[in-house]
Amino acid sequence: MSTNGRFVLLNLGHLRRRPRCDRAAFRVLGIFGSAEDAKAHAALLPPDTSLHLLPLSTWTPIMRDEESPDGLAHLESLGQRNRERIQQHADEFEANVSSQRTGSTTRGAVQSLSAAPVAESSGTAVARVPVSAEVRMQRFAVVSVLQDDAEDDADRQQPAVLIWEAAETEQEAQEIVKERIGRSVSDVHLDVVAMYEWLFPTALDLSKIKEQYRDEKLDDLMRHRKDEHLRVAEFRSLCEQRGQEVPVIDISNQTSDPNAPPALPPPEPPHLEALEAEPT
Repeated sequence: MSTNGRFVLLNLGHLRRRPRCDRAAFRVLGIFGSAEDAKAHAALLPPDTSLHLLPLSTWTPIMRDEESPDGLAHLESLGQRNRERIQQHADEFEANVSSQRTGSTTRGAVQSLSAAPVAESSGTAVARVPVSAEVRMQRFAVVSVLQDDAEDDADRQQPAVLIWEAAETEQEAQEIVKERIGRSVSDVHLDVVAMYEWLFPTALDLSKIKEQYRDEKLDDLMRHRKDEHLRVAEFRSLCEQRGQEVPVIDISNQTSDPNAPPALPPPEPPHLEALEAEPT
């Protein structure tokens, strides 16, 4: 994918970087037409963090140490594990199709990373990016992350990040994913994130991630499937709060005798919308 010679400015934080963070973090500071433009803009940014200038659409690992010599080798390792994960998902998909089973998939999904302020390990707050240092028409970025799942301790993980593009609105960024980047990139997630905010790629709550699949039919199917699981979880929680037993159909002792009388249908559980909190 052509980047037209553009560059991106980033902040990267980790255990022994500037800033010192409890885990990997990054902040997208703007996309520029040339390295000279980016360097001129850097003078407007807070001086308490180190700046990283990269060609657009280039992977960079968020190493724990600022001067780590192992960055390139680690990046190669992340890429290899990602390729193996893709092959595993493809094999699982083929097996599910041949046996007519359903399964999980992450291929082609668009996730949302959470943003939050960053403080140094000492507790000192890191300066926010002033409004005057925000780049005009750039408020959201399309990024990808390679997760470091070989490391069990999330605080020590060293993921890699890549910045694809920037846009003024979230909807605009999502259109860029759908109409441009998503048409040629299918081996990594494409995430729409807020710029000028710290992002934590190793601290994801998967149950709260809003996923969008690039194929519209698949997106509609997976969204309804996820909504159904959420409604079931809400129903179970509400029954527990009221001290009620969750209605369950026991199919373990169903007879295969064709002459046996049909079982009576179980009572229909009340619809979730009818189970709103009662007035006190």
